[in-house]
Amino acid sequence: MKTIKHLVVSLIVSVFFLQFSGCKEDETTPPPTITDFTPLEGLEGETITIIGTNFSQELSENFAFVGTASAEVTSATSTQLTVKVPQGATTGSIRIVVNGNAATTQSSFVVLSQPFVTSYQPNSAKAGDVVVINGTGFSSDPTKNTVTFAGGVKATITSSTNTSITMIIPKEATFGTVTITTPGGSFSAGPLLTINLTVENISPLTGPIGTRIKITGTGLQQSYVTYFGSGSNRRPGITLSTTPTEMIVVLPSGATTSTILINGANGAEFTTTEQFVVQNLPPAEKTPFPGPVRSFGAIGFTIGEQIYLGLGEDDTNSLSDFWRYDPSSNSWTQMASFSSGGRTRAISFTIDGKGYVCGGIVKAGATTTLSNELWEYNPNSNTWTPKADFPGTARTRAMTFVVGNNAYVGTGVDISSNHLKDFWQYIPMTNTWARKADFGGEAVRDAAGFSISGLGYLSGGYAPTANTSGVGTWLYDPAKDTWTKEFFATPFFNTFDKCFGFVIKGVGYVGTGSRLFQFIPVPNLPVAATGLWGDAQTAEAILTPLPGGGSGVRAANQGIYLSAISKAYVWYGNDKFWEFTPPN
Repeated sequence: MKTIKHLVVSLIVSVFFLQFSGCKEDETTPPPTITDFTPLEGLEGETITIIGTNFSQELSENFAFVGTASAEVTSATSTQLTVKVPQGATTGSIRIVVNGNAATTQSSFVVLSQPFVTSYQPNSAKAGDVVVINGTGFSSDPTKNTVTFAGGVKATITSSTNTSITMIIPKEATFGTVTITTPGGSFSAGPLLTINLTVENISPLTGPIGTRIKITGTGLQQSYVTYFGSGSNRRPGITLSTTPTEMIVVLPSGATTSTILINGANGAEFTTTEQFVVQNLPPAEKTPFPGPVRSFGAIGFTIGEQIYLGLGEDDTNSLSDFWRYDPSSNSWTQMASFSSGGRTRAISFTIDGKGYVCGGIVKAGATTTLSNELWEYNPNSNTWTPKADFPGTARTRAMTFVVGNNAYVGTGVDISSNHLKDFWQYIPMTNTWARKADFGGEAVRDAAGFSISGLGYLSGGYAPTANTSGVGTWLYDPAKDTWTKEFFATPFFNTFDKCFGFVIKGVGYVGTGSRLFQFIPVPNLPVAATGLWGDAQTAEAILTPLPGGGSGVRAANQGIYLSAISKAYVWYGNDKFWEFTPPN
């Protein structure tokens, strides 16, 4: 009996102990809770910090899931776990399991992926407008998204969610690809966002043919074209440069007073409310030339603000007289005659305050010879001094330009009318000549020469081999001794056999007949050219008949063009002398 009673008591105690022990175990391991997690979004492999209670300090006793994918727990305390976003994870709740008990977040962790744009709202806007980008894969943190337009221009983002970005269109935005970049990648395809064109200012609003006009606004593009005039008189402007906020164009020949139409290939179109008024600025007739009338072949150069003209021929002989024109007093003074006698169709240039005359024809009745002499004129002493003879074939109708303190002479024709293309450098400091690379195009005569920013230009002229008048524009680089043809053919020169080039305020000009053209340097052109051509003036009225032995109006290409200060001057060998005011 005693043994049985003992066993019963032992069983009762054991059951009580087990029950007590079970209750104590349940009280010491309550289920986990999640109070917060950060960040709210991230990429695969990034770390999530989970805040809560009742986590196990043993890593192996904590299990984590992002969405349905199992995540690695990398550290653990009783109130904080860190886990890695697993590969293949998708957006969803975070779930923690500890000792068989689970806790799940009410909000989802967003797994960031490649962004994708479905639409813009609206899909057409101008600078300053608010646009919402709809899609997926965006960060809810605005600072982690970027919206970039062509040229690297970034929009201002005001807010974002995982499915939308709200931005302000920047002033420099243009139509084209928009790139959305998020922590998950970049997207630059999909729908297009049209940037509407606006025009804020046009300056000036009046000017002659050749005027440079600045148009400021937003949404401007390089493909946009400006039009002046209307109907059959509509003429496209010559675009010098375009940025999203500024376009500079040249008023084209034939333009008439009208509003300005700006047109883009993408359908963008804008018509100004104000008209551009085309001015007619005819050349001003100045004090007549007082010397003998001559048929053609005169030459001239500018020293300081004074113009020197002379030589050429009458109907029988070459002439040697020389004259100075003073623009400030509009007066003429006869200077020392050319010391080598009559000369026609020579070339001339100016270096360091001295004038030079080279080559040309010596004509006496029926006798004609060519000269290779070089003469220097000193305005201070009003004297002529012989210099080293031109070493190439004696010629006439050559071209020249000056780069730095050196002159470059070449092309033209010899005594047998053979066209030439050899090219030479004259160095006044040593009074020596050096052979340079031959002209790169067809052998040519009567071309114009000028130089800008250390580069020489040959433009126009006549090339019988190619049977063309106006051989285009060629660039000579003295540093490399190379010739390069500009991308475009010179578009303004028709048939002619003599023209003159000069530069005013960094813009090149070529005059022929009654017309004046300008070559405007344009840096960073998207073509193999350093500038663009445009009309500067047209004035047929200055082609007045020659008095005396001349028969009617000499060919429209016989005028000699020079410049002084900011004006251009043309003289046809008779008493008429004209002053042009080039456009701005």
